[in-house]
Amino acid sequence: MCDEGGERDAALAAALAGRLRAIGLARVADDLLALAQPAIHLDLRRVDDEATLPLGGSKVGGAPDLPADVGWPATGDGQPLPFIAQMRLAEIAALDPEGDLPHDGLLSFFYAINDAQGSLRIADDASAWRVLWTRDDAVSLARRPTPAALVAAPDGHFPACAVSFARRLTLPDGYDAAIERISFTNDERLDYIRVVGGEDVGYHQEMDCRLLGYPYELEPGTFVAAYMAAHGIEPPRVDLSRAGRLGPLDIARGLWRTIHPDPAALEAQRRRREMERLAADEWRLLVQIYSNDEAGMDWAGGGVIHFGVQRAALAARDFSRVWVSLQFL
Repeated sequence: MCDEGGERDAALAAALAGRLRAIGLARVADDLLALAQPAIHLDLRRVDDEATLPLGGSKVGGAPDLPADVGWPATGDGQPLPFIAQMRLAEIAALDPEGDLPHDGLLSFFYAINDAQGSLRIADDASAWRVLWTRDDAVSLARRPTPAALVAAPDGHFPACAVSFARRLTLPDGYDAAIERISFTNDERLDYIRVVGGEDVGYHQEMDCRLLGYPYELEPGTFVAAYMAAHGIEPPRVDLSRAGRLGPLDIARGLWRTIHPDPAALEAQRRRREMERLAADEWRLLVQIYSNDEAGMDWAGGGVIHFGVQRAALAARDFSRVWVSLQFL
């Protein structure tokens, strides 16, 4: 098994090195490969009849398999949370030799993208998601019928998909602190962004569903909100009073600030970048679910949800310290 795993990882590294060199990054390929992190890709296949899926098996969408003494997770105001996915951890054990995840039991994910009125959630509300770890593979499970309130709600219930897994390598976002330490030329930085975004492989390899690894980011700082919430940091206030009413003077001011940046704005940007670094050190990706046709999931028009977890919590197998980030264009 170890030999097979070593050969597999060597092949993955060679394939990634080939992509880097082919696009013009041969000079820094070794430095980038040193930053690569393993992930577990989820390949989804919609099923016509969910009953054909084994009880307690891995799936995305459908209905959850829960122990009899576990209630359906709900928001703080009692609304049932939509079921997103469950992973039978024994199925991914061979693809996680590092032991980042437990290798027994069932990990189940719930998330409400909409509030009770059906509007997209804007404020961060930690009661809008839940991750459950059913630790014992032998525990008695039952497939729960989806609550009527979710069946009738937008993004409340999704078609069931069988899941198969594959190990792969991921690279950090182009604005990651580790990447900033690499002395790219301007052309190399643009080429690297193309690789991270999957432009060189038709996007689909990067815009995927996966466990672990680096998140695919539509904007920098996936875990900043999680870090701020964990440390009681108030988010900055944004003045939207003039939104949609920008005139020529506003545009001229914006151009002036671009050419002559305000020191206060530069300091705010520096603090944001520092917080992004702190957040990345403290938090990591647990699972990423990209918008996909297989499970009929469309996160705010083609976005992505990241379930992040504090690194110390993951090491302690504590799945209560989880935060969901929704990113969309």
